[in-house]
Amino acid sequence: MKKLLPLLFCVLISFTQNGQIKKTIADLYINEANNIIQDRIDFKQALVSFNKALTHMSRVTSTDVAQLGALIYYENEQYKKAKEFVNIYFSLKSQDSSEEYENLLAFKTLIDNQLNNKDSNGNLIKNTGYQKSKGYTAIFGRSRDLNKIESLKSVWKEKSKELVLKVDKIYPFNKNKVALFLKDSYFGILNDDGNIVITADEYKSAMKFDGFILFLNKPLNPTKIFCYNTVTKDGFLLPKVTAFNTVSTHYGRVMLPRANGLLVMYPNKSYETMIYDLNQKKIIKSDEKVGFYNDLQSKKIIQDYSINGKVEKNNKWYDFGGSLGGGIYTLYTIKSHHVDSFLFSASGKVLKTVPIYQYLGAFYNNAIQAIFRNKTIWLNNKGKKVRAPIDEYGDYKGSAKVVELESGFHIIKDNIIVLGEKKLETMDEYIKSQRLQ
Repeated sequence: MKKLLPLLFCVLISFTQNGQIKKTIADLYINEANNIIQDRIDFKQALVSFNKALTHMSRVTSTDVAQLGALIYYENEQYKKAKEFVNIYFSLKSQDSSEEYENLLAFKTLIDNQLNNKDSNGNLIKNTGYQKSKGYTAIFGRSRDLNKIESLKSVWKEKSKELVLKVDKIYPFNKNKVALFLKDSYFGILNDDGNIVITADEYKSAMKFDGFILFLNKPLNPTKIFCYNTVTKDGFLLPKVTAFNTVSTHYGRVMLPRANGLLVMYPNKSYETMIYDLNQKKIIKSDEKVGFYNDLQSKKIIQDYSINGKVEKNNKWYDFGGSLGGGIYTLYTIKSHHVDSFLFSASGKVLKTVPIYQYLGAFYNNAIQAIFRNKTIWLNNKGKKVRAPIDEYGDYKGSAKVVELESGFHIIKDNIIVLGEKKLETMDEYIKSQRLQ
């Protein structure tokens, strides 16, 4: 018996300490639920905190907790649960004539009416929002403050309409804090302050990579291309395709721009691949000097060449289409205007366009874009498939968040809605700041 007493004492102490810890945690969640209601009347979030508090209680022993639970469940339209907590309140509270007691009696009637779906006159309840505000007033007696908050919400909603970006879609911002957007099927560019950089009124096709954004007047075989350099914030038109080849009528297949500024295109009626330097804003002509071909021949990359731009590989003659970088070249079928194959000098491979790779882009950062069965894959300079490179300017580091609305979008930075020079706090922050005035 003497040995048993200390053990029982330890068990009792343990239960007491555990109970105290649970009570402390429960009190914290109850305070959190109260604060959520008082600060911004967010009953959904208050319900989350209140339910957490209940997990640390064996039963409700406080009238304050009982009436708080009744209110929260009522506002979340869980009327049966609300009635349970009203009943707990009356089981804990002796009948008196206090305002609180009278308020709870009135509140109980509201709950019963909701459960019966009828008002005191026997009419069907239609305006549940009105009944909800009555529930709040019945317990906290703060109709004036509630009206003020609802008024502030209305004011904020009107103000916020002035900061709506009325577009159809906003794509992710890049490292340079700009993004493509879509409006009425046209593409444009905006920055993370909500300023329109390029209006959406002309181009129905666009592509972006490595810091460049290209606008095309048509997704296939475009005749007009506009480039925006997100690093220099410079926008310009590419020269007409006739500046490259006088008989070409369109740019053909346009590949992804690369961070070194090179853009590869495949104009029609051409024996060469068009390579344009977006940084220097000029067409890069293939080096067709005898020394260049002689170097390829000495390295046994080609067998022979002619001074008019033809090369021999694997006992077949081609029109030399130009260098894509990384020792990769385009070979055209003679007098056909079609790319026959791609020569990878590092491995000596010749990859046919049919049925393998239809087009290649510019080589950069140990990778070249390849179109394989109308899908993009990536190769190294030996013609082997590699992992896709990371867009060097694709990782946005700013604080802007895009929130979709029914009428458009809000751009929010650090709890501030921005649209150019216009700024407005988010609803919660606005109500808090106005209530302190």
